[in-house]
Amino acid sequence: MKCTLILLFSALLCLPAVVGQQAPAKASGNCREAQAVTARSTDSAGPDDPSRRHEQGVYLLSKGPDGSARLTIIQPHPTELKSNYAKAFLLGLVSYGVIITHLQAVLEGPHAGLATHEETPVFYAYDLVGGLKLAKFNVKNDRREINVGSSDAFFSHLGVDAKSVVEWKVEELSPHIVKLTTLKALPAGEYVILIGKSSNPVYDFAVRPS
Repeated sequence: MKCTLILLFSALLCLPAVVGQQAPAKASGNCREAQAVTARSTDSAGPDDPSRRHEQGVYLLSKGPDGSARLTIIQPHPTELKSNYAKAFLLGLVSYGVIITHLQAVLEGPHAGLATHEETPVFYAYDLVGGLKLAKFNVKNDRREINVGSSDAFFSHLGVDAKSVVEWKVEELSPHIVKLTTLKALPAGEYVILIGKSSNPVYDFAVRPS
């Protein structure tokens, strides 16, 4: 009888310990559920969320009919480089370098395929290396062109004509994402985004206020 009471008392002492061991397992399950919900919330971010990493390129941010953000990729296009360097070089020698020629990047067609009604558009660039510049095209009949270099008999310069460059704010949000915001309202016209000093490819768009 004495042994029985001792065994029963020992069992009662062990019972709280057993119950206490079950609680952490339940809490661990709750943590796993919370982590799963968080993961689902992260994965459910829409495809137009600019803070997400997207396919390499430049995107135009706009608003949909319901006011939600929309990201539209700007298709890159190769340009044709045109110049009359040989003729201008000879003329420059005769005129002591007074004649200056220009190297032009040319896109066929007078209008871009993508247009925005926003006068201060915002862009996002993903995984692009090099400084991004915004410039205004000169439209001539059936083509758009921009000066990307100049030369005379004594010097040459490679780079977008400063008169065509449009100022904007560049924010590096992460090593892969850059936000580009125009600082002033853009007049209606044809525009181009260039990477570094390269004119190939370029990203063209138009501003057509409503």
